[in-house]
Amino acid sequence: MLTVSKYNGAFIKLTINDPTKATDDLQAAYSSDSLKVNKHQMRVVADDVTLTYGDNAPSEYTFHYTMADLVNGDTLSSERFNEGLSEPTVSCDYVSGQSVCGEYDIIPSGGGNDNYDFVYVNGTVTVNKKQITIDSIDNGVPTLTSEIIYKNNSILPIYIESTAVYTNEQKDMTVSGIINNDEIGITYDTVYTSKDVAETITVKIEDVKFDDSHEKNVCYEIKSYPSEASGGTVLEEQITSVVITSDPVLRDDNGKQIEYTYGDKLNLNRGAVTVEYDSGRIQKNLKFNELTKKQMVKLNLYILTVLMKLLRQIMMS
Repeated sequence: MLTVSKYNGAFIKLTINDPTKATDDLQAAYSSDSLKVNKHQMRVVADDVTLTYGDNAPSEYTFHYTMADLVNGDTLSSERFNEGLSEPTVSCDYVSGQSVCGEYDIIPSGGGNDNYDFVYVNGTVTVNKKQITIDSIDNGVPTLTSEIIYKNNSILPIYIESTAVYTNEQKDMTVSGIINNDEIGITYDTVYTSKDVAETITVKIEDVKFDDSHEKNVCYEIKSYPSEASGGTVLEEQITSVVITSDPVLRDDNGKQIEYTYGDKLNLNRGAVTVEYDSGRIQKNLKFNELTKKQMVKLNLYILTVLMKLLRQIMMS
């Protein structure tokens, strides 16, 4: 039996003292009269690290030797392991406070000892998203217009797809937790539960999520956001009066005539106006949706005036 105490690549010469006792197998196996003893492999594993976006890197990255790779009763403190030992170094490309979320290799290299060949296994720096809180979105709330009301058939609640950004030039919202002057953007639903005209109205905020336009969005996750915003506005009616003449005339509240083509649907803040016209007869039909009482009184007066004119024309003919 041959016992070797080192695996350092040394050559051990075999001498047969009594050739008469040498077997053919032994002579064939060691015909060169020498045996090379190679080093045993030892895995060196970089230790994984978990960080949050914005965190500083560790003061130093660490590694560990794989105990299962020790042989012949060696330990990390034994003489055979520490003979000629030079410990590996560990490096990583993660930049403190700046690198974005994701994974970065931790790379061990160098080092060795007389009896073991080091085989390196990379570790990983995992950078998780940083939590932020959206405190308010009051500056980014869209206005409820008669056109939006009309498109929603004047039915409440009305959902408006909305956006808000937090950048150096524009801050539609207030946010806690942003670092490095990062710029982010979100999408959300503004929910109007009233269509009464108001300069300021409280609206609901739903379905808040990051948009696809800001690269630093991937570094954050939204911990919480407000359920309401006080920045809503409901505009006045775009059409405030209808004057019925031989040709119906529509005017805005500044008295400016509104151009239209017969058969058009015109937007009111409370519904829609449909204008129908038959050029072969004196016939005008104005249909209104959800008119206010004041508007309904005006409409009735206009219709009565037209009917009286038609009656007079019939009587004269």
